[in-house]
Amino acid sequence: MLALLRGESPDSARLFDRVRAAAETFVVPLDAVGPVVTLGWMHHRLSAAAAARSREGARFGAATGSQEDVGPLERLARPWLVDEQLGPGWPAFVRGRRTSS
Repeated sequence: MLALLRGESPDSARLFDRVRAAAETFVVPLDAVGPVVTLGWMHHRLSAAAAARSREGARFGAATGSQEDVGPLERLARPWLVDEQLGPGWPAFVRGRRTSS
């Protein structure tokens, strides 16, 4: 997933094309795409849903994972913030949108 987002995957150009097309469809300036995607990853990371499900399951005696356990979407938030090709500026997308057709 990180290789795809960094522009390192053979499918990265397709992802960038689709993100660009969606931004144009919804009249989102291309310079705003990185910040919008960042908000999405932060939403996943900060979502209380996993902890709430764990608490609710435990309330009924179900064996649940730790409230600290996070799924794959939640785990992408940290790399998104620290990787130089990702983050609010999303340099990989900026670079990729210039070279894709």
